[in-house]
Amino acid sequence: MTEEPQPSETGRFVPAARWLREFFRARRERHVDLRTDLNRARMPTTVDAYLARVATVSLSAVLIGALVGLGLAQVLGATVFAGFAVGPLGSVLVASLVVPPAIGAVFGLATWFGLYYAPRYRARQRRRKIDLLLPDVITYMFALSSGGMNTVEVLRRVSETEAIYGEAAREVDLVTREMEYFGADFLTALQRVADATPSDNLSEFLQDLLAIIDSGGNVTDFLDEVRGQYAREARMAQDRYLGTLSLFAEIYVVAMVAGPLFLLILLMVIGILGSPTGDGAMLIVYVVLPLGSLLAYLMLDVLNAPFTQGRRTLPRQSDAPETPDDPAVAEYEAEKRRQKFRDRLLNPIPELAANPMRSLIVSVPVAATLVVALVATGVVEPSVAAFYDAPTRTTGLLAVLPFVLVTLPVSMLYEARERELRYILDRFPDVLSSVASANRMGIPLSEAIDIVARRSTGRVGDELARVHNDVAWFADTRAALRRLAARARTRDVTRTLRLVVDADETSGDLDRVLSIAAETSRTHREFRRARTTEVLSYVAAAVVAFLVYLGIVLLIDDFYLQTVADVGQTITTSDPRLPATLSAINVTVFRLTLVHSAFVQAVCIGMIAGKMSQDSAYAGLKYSIALLTVSVAAFWVI
Repeated sequence: MTEEPQPSETGRFVPAARWLREFFRARRERHVDLRTDLNRARMPTTVDAYLARVATVSLSAVLIGALVGLGLAQVLGATVFAGFAVGPLGSVLVASLVVPPAIGAVFGLATWFGLYYAPRYRARQRRRKIDLLLPDVITYMFALSSGGMNTVEVLRRVSETEAIYGEAAREVDLVTREMEYFGADFLTALQRVADATPSDNLSEFLQDLLAIIDSGGNVTDFLDEVRGQYAREARMAQDRYLGTLSLFAEIYVVAMVAGPLFLLILLMVIGILGSPTGDGAMLIVYVVLPLGSLLAYLMLDVLNAPFTQGRRTLPRQSDAPETPDDPAVAEYEAEKRRQKFRDRLLNPIPELAANPMRSLIVSVPVAATLVVALVATGVVEPSVAAFYDAPTRTTGLLAVLPFVLVTLPVSMLYEARERELRYILDRFPDVLSSVASANRMGIPLSEAIDIVARRSTGRVGDELARVHNDVAWFADTRAALRRLAARARTRDVTRTLRLVVDADETSGDLDRVLSIAAETSRTHREFRRARTTEVLSYVAAAVVAFLVYLGIVLLIDDFYLQTVADVGQTITTSDPRLPATLSAINVTVFRLTLVHSAFVQAVCIGMIAGKMSQDSAYAGLKYSIALLTVSVAAFWVI
C-alpha cells in the first residue's frame, strides 16, 4: 500500500504543536519502520503527527514525574539524603535538586519509548488475531467459491464479516478498498495487501492466491487444499499460547503468592529489631496484592484477546416490515410482548441466566439490609477497634458475608448458562455431521434439520425443533439459523452458522460444506477440551498455593504472633534475659493484615483462576467464594 493514512482530527493523543510536526516531518526518513508499524496496526495517522503527539505526551509525563519527585524529595531528604548536605544546602534541598529531574526523566523516557513502540505491539497483536482466524476465513471463502461465486465477490463478502471474523476480515477488506477508493485492479490490490499485512500467513496466502488467479488455476481447489495447512498453523499458535499460559501461572504463583508472604514474614522479623513495619505490611496487603492481581488480570486479557474475536450472534437480517400493516398482526405482537413480560415476572430465572448481573438488583439490597441489621442489633461493631480486636469475626460479617451473598447468585446463574452452552458446543459438531449426512442423500436442509431434531435429546433437540418450527412457519431457513445463533450466543456457533447460511444461499454442494463446517467445529471442540485439561492443572496449582499460604498464615498467627503477644506482656526491666524489642511489634496490626491478606488472596486468586480457565471473571467467582469460605472457617476454628 503506497498511500499513507491521513491524520485524524481526533486522535488518541493530545494534539501537538505545529513546530513539533514540522520538526519530525523533516526527519521522516529516520522513522521508516514506524510508518510500517502504523500501517500494519491500522492507526489512521501520519508519522509526523504521531511523533508530535508522542512528544507532547512525553513532555507532560516529564512534568508529572517532576511533581512526583518533589513530593518524594521531602521524604527522601530526611532519610536517604540525610547525610548529603552540601555547604549551606540542606539535605531536603539537595534531594529536591536531584530527585525531581531523575523521576521526570524516567517518566518521560518510559512514555516516549512505550508510545513509540505501541504501534509495533498493536501490529503484532493484529498478526496473532489474523493468524488464528485465517483458517475459518479460508473455509468460509471455500464455501462461497464452491457455489460458483467469483473470487472478487468472495473477498467482498468476507470483508462484510468483520463482526464475525475480526481482524482477518478487516484485513481482507483492504483489498476491496484498494479497488474501490484507489482504482487498483484486483491483482494489484491483492499484491498491496500482501505486502502491507502484519501476518506472514495471510501474506503467503494472498501471494499464492494471486499466483493461482494469474495462472488461471482453480481457486476452489486451491482453497480446499490450503485450509488444512493454515488450520495446522493455528493449532501450533494455540499450543504456544498454552505454553505461555503455563509460564504465566508459574510466575503469578511465585510473584503474587509466595512473594508477598515472604515480605510479610520479613517485615515481622525486622519488627523484632525494633523498626516499625506495620505500615509496610498494610501497604503490601491493601495496595500491592490488589494492584498486582489487577495487572496480572489485564495481562491475561491481552494474552486471551486473539481467542475472543468476533461477535456471539449473527447480524439480524429480515425482510419483514418493521411496522405490521394488518391491525390483527399488531395486536398479536402486542399480546405476545405482554405474555413475555408476564412470563419474566413468574419465572425470572431464564432472564437472569442470560444476564447474571441483573441478580444484583435483589442481592445487593438483601446484603445491605443484613449488614444494617447486624450492626443495629449489636452483633458486630463497624469500627477500627473491632477490626483489630476480632479481625476474623468483624471482617467476616461486614465484608465476606455480604460479598458471598452478592456474588453467589451471579456465579450460580453464570455457571448454569455456561454449562448449557458447553453442552451445545460439545454436541454441535455431531449435529452438523448428521445434517450433512441427511443432506447428502438428497434431503433438503430444513427437512434434514427436522430429522436430526427428532433423533436428538436434551437442549440440542429442543433448539433444532425450534429451528424446524421457524422454517415451517416462516419458510426461511436462513432466518431460522440466525435466530439459533442468537440463542446460542457462542462465537464458534455464530461462525459456523454464518458459513452454513451463506453456503445455503450460494452453494450447490451444501452437504460438503456442512461436512467441512462439522470438521471445523470439531477442531474447535478439541482445542477447548485441550485447553480445559491443560489449564485445570494451573488452576489446581494456584489453589494449592493458596492453601499453603493460608496454612503458613495460620501457623504464624497461632504460634508466632500469639507467643510474641504473651512474651511482650511479661517483659519487665528487671528481667534482662527477655528481648525487650518483642514489645515493639504491633501484634494486632500484623494479625489484622495476615487475616486480610488471606481474604484478599482468596478473591484475587479466584479471579485469576477464572480468567485462566474460562477467560471470565464470572468464572472465578466460584473459586473466590470457595476459598473465602475455607479461609473464614480456618481462622474461626483454629
